[in-house]
Amino acid sequence: TCRYAMMSWLVLLADVAHFEWVQLWPLLPMGIAAVFHSKQMIAALRRKAELFFFGLLYFLFSRDNKFQLPADPGKSTAPATKTKRIVFVRHAESEWNAHFNRPVSIIMPFKIIAGLLQELCLLLRIDSVFIDSPLSETGRAQAQRLQEFVYSEEGEELRRICEGAVFVSSCLRRAAATALHGFGSLLKGGRPIWLMSCLQEISRNVDALMIAKPYCRPPLGVSPGAPASNLQVAYNWGNKGFNMHGGLRLQAFCEWVFSDCSPASMQPAIVVCGHSLWFQTFFQVYMAHSAFRPCKSAKL
Repeated sequence: TCRYAMMSWLVLLADVAHFEWVQLWPLLPMGIAAVFHSKQMIAALRRKAELFFFGLLYFLFSRDNKFQLPADPGKSTAPATKTKRIVFVRHAESEWNAHFNRPVSIIMPFKIIAGLLQELCLLLRIDSVFIDSPLSETGRAQAQRLQEFVYSEEGEELRRICEGAVFVSSCLRRAAATALHGFGSLLKGGRPIWLMSCLQEISRNVDALMIAKPYCRPPLGVSPGAPASNLQVAYNWGNKGFNMHGGLRLQAFCEWVFSDCSPASMQPAIVVCGHSLWFQTFFQVYMAHSAFRPCKSAKL
């Protein structure tokens, strides 16, 4: 009798387990996806916390724009041994520009509050309004106008230069997106854009910090220009650190341009998609210090 009762219970348990498994197995993929999504959200939250904490320390203690100018190139008598043509293209308007760099108006506080609320909504995603600020809606329209200019009659000279040029960009999202969108028609066939840490903006603000990790592409979303696969990350060495100032990055870029081992060695021109303060500082350092040029005092 005991043996019969035990067998009956085992059969009943097997039936119940079979019933529950049959009922629940379709939910297994959803459970796995939920766990995977939760891990992604936790990783995104951790990455955002790291960047905000680093950004606060960088804003307080960085000396990114405080360095001594090198010797005046205007007084140099050494002959030029190599020459390159460099085309500087400033990125289109970013969300940071839209919130903080437009003329002060009565609606500015409301725009900042809206930006903070949007930032809060992105807390669990590898995305941000302020950190590594992406293009704004106006910025995307400006990048589209750049593409139209490149293929217009007025852009013939620029188009001719680009046909024999190396494309490089800052690792920050707004610069990379401007390059992909504005020059998309010239980047067919997988023509590379080299992402370079040395082109990172000279600024203490959090919008000048990279959201992408070293040797990774920045998250751009859907680009109407060339695909993100055109972005090459061999020179993305990660965020600038406390031991590096803007002058060192300027020097690193110049060394790369004239290096016999860089992609620039085989081309006569370089198209640089970057940032206004980086460009302005470049002109201040490498043009004659006594010469007046608008590019040395005005932002692009």
